[in-house]
Amino acid sequence: MVAALVAAAGLAVTAWGTLKSAQVADDQLTQSKERMAQEDRKVASRATTWQSGASLIIANRNLETTVVYVSLRQPPKGWPVVVRLGITPPCTRFEVPLKPIQDEVERLTREGSWGFSSLFVGEPSGRLWERRPEGGLRAIPVGVVLENTHITDVDPYVIGANIADRGKDVLASRAVKTEGLEECGISN
Repeated sequence: MVAALVAAAGLAVTAWGTLKSAQVADDQLTQSKERMAQEDRKVASRATTWQSGASLIIANRNLETTVVYVSLRQPPKGWPVVVRLGITPPCTRFEVPLKPIQDEVERLTREGSWGFSSLFVGEPSGRLWERRPEGGLRAIPVGVVLENTHITDVDPYVIGANIADRGKDVLASRAVKTEGLEECGISN
């Protein structure tokens, strides 16, 4: 009888230890996911945009490259058209003329009045973020951008054909002004 009680107590201690180990592992996994999300957000938070006259200013203050897309929308709340601008090198500011991009989107869609809506930032991890002109930043679920665009099957280089040489990113165009940034690695 004593042996059965000792065995039962041993099993209870083992079960309790296994439960605690599982809780610790779960907590570590949660912390790891949170840390990865913070790191991803940190990269996206260092890519900013604003409109200056007829140009879109894009600043990548990261020590890493990012891929950027611009979203154009018809007022008041039409479906967006997403245009791939290209890869932003680390610590670089771009001044991108909007008119040629708008003209090309109008030509392809046969609809006019396309205005800047937001910037999408693709991180090295593959995560996509939307940066609003007012500064808001939100994660985009995989697939949403292409599913909700007005044009889904157009080569991204065709969209920017008026300001970029064929086969190059819009950001590589001579019409786009670039300069280095000193504040590299600093969040806004």
